[in-house]
Amino acid sequence: MKRLVHWRGRTSREVAARRARHLRAQLGVAADIAITAQRKMLAARLEAAGHDGAGERLLRGRVSVDDVLEYARQHFGLPSVAREQAAAVLRTRYELRGGHRDLDTDAYAAAGRSPDAGERTG
Repeated sequence: MKRLVHWRGRTSREVAARRARHLRAQLGVAADIAITAQRKMLAARLEAAGHDGAGERLLRGRVSVDDVLEYARQHFGLPSVAREQAAAVLRTRYELRGGHRDLDTDAYAAAGRSPDAGERTG
């Protein structure tokens, strides 16, 4: 009987870990959608501005944690995701996709970090 109880406990931990990975993957896709949408809007604004060199540096898009939460709700039916978790995923995807070049984000405000804090290692 002891073995059966141990087996159930391990299985429930595995299921919880699998669900957490799945939620993080869904949030990653929602963050990618938000970043892509903001880049498309930025490209349209640049096109309307006429692609002058000075305008490209001045025009920046903004992707927010609320955008990620909204896309997670729309695409995956996730109504209640912790804001901190969405911010952590957005920070990861923002750094991975080079968002610092053309986008701003509020994902670092939740952690009290700057976008390039990870790059400064003494």
